[in-house]
Amino acid sequence: MATFIVGNTRKVFNFGTSKVWDFSEAYRNASNGDVIQFQAGTIINLGQNRFTIEKNLSFVGDMKDDGSLTTSINGTILVTKGYQVSFEKMILNDNIDRTVVTVNGANVVLNQCIMRNFSNTNKKVLLYANDNAQVKIMNSIVDTSDQKRWDTIKTYQANLVIENTTLDKVSIWTSENSNCKLTRVER
Repeated sequence: MATFIVGNTRKVFNFGTSKVWDFSEAYRNASNGDVIQFQAGTIINLGQNRFTIEKNLSFVGDMKDDGSLTTSINGTILVTKGYQVSFEKMILNDNIDRTVVTVNGANVVLNQCIMRNFSNTNKKVLLYANDNAQVKIMNSIVDTSDQKRWDTIKTYQANLVIENTTLDKVSIWTSENSNCKLTRVER
């Protein structure tokens, strides 16, 4: 298992220098089971394109001692069928009229994350899971940036577990053959 450090600052370890990667370069070079770790203050802007994850990876951000997160991915993410992906200590958001995270038949864990959409149009889907996806959100905050609207988590033939998480103006919509388990959820 390799760790790819993403950010702007070169770090010195034991008189050597570790490589600091560009996000796209780190993803291309990562193999199943690797970790992409973000330096404090790193912001990744994905732009208009959807970033598709087709590897088993862990994305680890940075959290200050006071609990505030310092790393974020701005854009929309798709995790495809059969992969296991975790996001930890990250802000995941978008400001375009689209879903922040889509999980198609994959296993995704969000731990100590903040997820939101900054678009100023009507109700948005923050997370969409389908095709037997397994999604676990824990120790996180899922909210809307606009106090006048509600955002949504949607599942279709998927399993959703939310634990120790704050949902602020977020509705959960489940349909055919979906399961949803909420434990210690604050609204």
